[in-house]
Amino acid sequence: MKRQPETHEAGPGQDSFLDIVSNLVGILIILVMVIGVQAKYALLEHREAPENHKARQALASERL
Repeated sequence: MKRQPETHEAGPGQDSFLDIVSNLVGILIILVMVIGVQAKYALLEHREAPENHKARQALASERL
């Protein structure tokens, strides 16, 4: 009677675990990119044009 060769393959649970981990890493990368883009545009919107700054100062001086 011959012995069957032993196979050292990962079980079926390991494959799905790796799929879940890789999906989570992908989602985290996408979230970091989206947050970075939003922060970039928020910074650009925060900067004011010089004419807006002068108008705002004029309104502030009128209120005093």
